[in-house]
Amino acid sequence: MVVERFLRTFDTLWDFRYLLRDPLSALHADPKFSKRITHAYASVENNTLHRLNQACDEGLLTLASVDATALAKNCVVIGRYWMDYARIRDGNLQNKDTDKIQAARQVYLILQPYLTSKALSMIDAN
Repeated sequence: MVVERFLRTFDTLWDFRYLLRDPLSALHADPKFSKRITHAYASVENNTLHRLNQACDEGLLTLASVDATALAKNCVVIGRYWMDYARIRDGNLQNKDTDKIQAARQVYLILQPYLTSKALSMIDAN
Protein backbone atom coordinates (compact mmCIF):
# COMPACT_ATOMS: atom_id res chain seq x y z
CA MET A 1 0.00 0.00 0.00
CA VAL A 2 1.20 3.49 -0.85
CA VAL A 3 0.66 4.86 2.66
CA GLU A 4 2.82 2.14 4.23
CA ARG A 5 5.61 2.70 1.69
CA PHE A 6 5.32 6.42 2.35
CA LEU A 7 5.75 5.94 6.10
CA ARG A 8 8.75 3.63 5.57
CA THR A 9 10.48 6.55 3.86
CA PHE A 10 10.45 8.35 7.20
CA ASP A 11 11.99 5.29 8.86
CA THR A 12 14.91 5.62 6.44
CA LEU A 13 15.24 9.34 7.13
CA TRP A 14 15.23 8.59 10.85
CA ASP A 15 17.85 5.85 10.54
CA PHE A 16 20.22 8.11 8.58
CA ARG A 17 19.46 11.40 10.33
CA TYR A 18 22.99 11.72 11.71
CA LEU A 19 24.57 11.29 8.28
CA LEU A 20 22.17 13.87 6.85
CA ARG A 21 22.55 16.35 9.68
CA ASP A 22 24.92 18.79 7.95
CA PRO A 23 25.31 17.72 4.34
CA LEU A 24 26.51 21.13 3.11
CA SER A 25 29.64 21.01 5.25
CA ALA A 26 30.31 17.46 4.12
CA LEU A 27 29.89 18.44 0.46
CA HIS A 28 32.72 20.94 0.74
CA ALA A 29 34.97 18.78 2.89
CA ASP A 30 35.00 15.55 0.90
CA PRO A 31 34.50 15.35 -2.89
CA LYS A 32 33.80 11.59 -2.77
CA PHE A 33 31.13 12.07 -0.14
CA SER A 34 29.78 14.98 -2.16
CA LYS A 35 29.03 12.67 -5.08
CA ARG A 36 27.39 10.13 -2.79
CA ILE A 37 25.19 12.59 -0.94
CA THR A 38 24.18 14.27 -4.21
CA HIS A 39 23.28 10.85 -5.60
CA ALA A 40 21.38 9.97 -2.42
CA TYR A 41 19.29 13.12 -2.58
CA ALA A 42 18.54 12.54 -6.27
CA SER A 43 17.53 8.96 -5.48
CA VAL A 44 15.16 10.05 -2.72
CA GLU A 45 13.61 12.66 -5.01
CA ASN A 46 13.21 10.14 -7.86
CA ASN A 47 11.75 7.59 -5.46
CA THR A 48 9.28 10.16 -4.17
CA LEU A 49 8.27 11.09 -7.72
CA HIS A 50 7.82 7.40 -8.50
CA ARG A 51 5.61 6.98 -5.43
CA LEU A 52 3.51 10.01 -6.39
CA ASN A 53 3.04 8.59 -9.89
CA GLN A 54 2.24 5.20 -8.40
CA ALA A 55 -0.39 6.82 -6.18
CA CYS A 56 -1.90 8.41 -9.30
CA ASP A 57 -1.98 5.01 -11.01
CA GLU A 58 -3.72 3.55 -7.97
CA GLY A 59 -6.34 6.29 -8.04
CA LEU A 60 -5.17 8.00 -4.86
CA LEU A 61 -3.85 11.28 -6.31
CA THR A 62 -4.88 13.50 -9.19
CA LEU A 63 -1.85 15.41 -10.43
CA ALA A 64 -2.89 16.23 -14.00
CA SER A 65 -2.50 19.99 -13.55
CA VAL A 66 0.52 19.85 -11.24
CA ASP A 67 4.27 19.69 -11.80
CA ALA A 68 4.79 16.32 -10.10
CA THR A 69 8.57 16.79 -9.99
CA ALA A 70 8.22 20.06 -8.07
CA LEU A 71 5.69 18.42 -5.75
CA ALA A 72 8.11 15.55 -5.12
CA LYS A 73 10.87 18.04 -4.27
CA ASN A 74 8.60 19.80 -1.77
CA CYS A 75 7.71 16.47 -0.16
CA VAL A 76 11.40 15.58 0.17
CA VAL A 77 12.33 18.94 1.69
CA ILE A 78 9.51 18.83 4.24
CA GLY A 79 10.03 15.17 5.05
CA ARG A 80 13.81 15.51 5.33
CA TYR A 81 13.92 18.59 7.53
CA TRP A 82 10.81 18.11 9.66
CA MET A 83 12.57 16.07 12.32
CA ASP A 84 15.33 18.64 12.76
CA TYR A 85 12.81 21.46 12.79
CA ALA A 86 10.61 19.78 15.41
CA ARG A 87 13.61 19.08 17.63
CA ILE A 88 14.84 22.68 17.43
CA ARG A 89 11.39 24.23 17.80
CA ASP A 90 10.11 22.03 20.61
CA GLY A 91 13.43 21.30 22.33
CA ASN A 92 12.34 17.73 22.89
CA LEU A 93 14.35 14.57 22.56
CA GLN A 94 13.52 12.84 19.35
CA ASN A 95 11.01 10.02 19.28
CA LYS A 96 10.95 7.99 16.07
CA ASP A 97 7.22 7.23 16.04
CA THR A 98 6.09 10.72 17.01
CA ASP A 99 8.48 12.46 14.62
CA LYS A 100 7.57 10.10 11.79
CA ILE A 101 3.86 10.77 12.24
CA GLN A 102 4.38 14.53 12.47
CA ALA A 103 6.52 14.51 9.32
CA ALA A 104 3.90 12.46 7.49
CA ARG A 105 1.21 14.95 8.53
CA GLN A 106 3.24 17.83 7.14
CA VAL A 107 3.68 16.07 3.80
CA TYR A 108 0.00 15.12 3.88
CA LEU A 109 -0.86 18.84 3.98
CA ILE A 110 1.12 19.34 0.77
CA LEU A 111 -0.68 16.44 -0.91
CA GLN A 112 -4.15 17.09 0.49
CA PRO A 113 -5.45 19.17 -2.45
CA TYR A 114 -4.59 16.31 -4.83
CA LEU A 115 -6.03 13.39 -2.83
CA THR A 116 -8.94 11.55 -4.40
CA SER A 117 -12.03 10.46 -2.49
CA LYS A 118 -10.58 6.92 -2.52
CA ALA A 119 -7.47 8.15 -0.74
CA LEU A 120 -9.46 10.19 1.77
CA SER A 121 -11.60 7.17 2.67
CA MET A 122 -8.45 5.07 3.18
CA ILE A 123 -6.97 7.76 5.44
CA ASP A 124 -10.21 8.05 7.43
CA ALA A 125 -10.20 4.26 7.91
CA ASN A 126 -6.78 4.42 9.57
